[in-house]
Amino acid sequence: DEVAPDRITMAAQARFVAGLLDQLGFDAVHAVGQSMGGAVAARFANDFPTRVRSLTLLSSAGPRGLHPELQAEADAGENPLVVSDFQRFQRLCWYAFARRRAPFPRALLLAVAERWAQRHEAKARYFDRLMAPIGHESVPAELRTPDVPVRIVYVRQERVVHLDNPLVLAAHLSGGAVHWLDDVGHVPHFEAPLAIARIIREVAQG
Repeated sequence: DEVAPDRITMAAQARFVAGLLDQLGFDAVHAVGQSMGGAVAARFANDFPTRVRSLTLLSSAGPRGLHPELQAEADAGENPLVVSDFQRFQRLCWYAFARRRAPFPRALLLAVAERWAQRHEAKARYFDRLMAPIGHESVPAELRTPDVPVRIVYVRQERVVHLDNPLVLAAHLSGGAVHWLDDVGHVPHFEAPLAIARIIREVAQG
């Protein structure tokens, strides 16, 4: 089924998270988000500051959008984030990983690529809606800072989101200095899971 356009925004996803927490009975949580999930986590902290105990953003999307190289491909109609076959899935891995290939068995990659390809037309529409949000539903250029520990984690080999995003986020999130990681790409939780786990634990412990 198609997802309604008014649900494909960062603010809508933040409202969904709040509703989910209500259903689960949690008043506040340690919010962690990567890539688009980072943008949702930032928006959630902005819109529901009393429900956040700490905020950790990993290679987060933000007000500056995509990396210029990836944005150029998307503008040309060859968006690597929308996978239609295994070759394009490999192209996505080139952007996502520092070593430009996913550290997983080929059989798993083939299965994931096939599943993604089955929905690529819908995903393309969702991406277009996400990048042209309704009203003021994206990540605000000026975030309201929750009074909680904040860690903004980015990578030197970033090729998906714009590298000005951490500077913008750090400028508006109190105490949100950027923590840079070397030798990993846009998905550091796959390439350096222990380091990411340590960072999340440190932030959650204040």
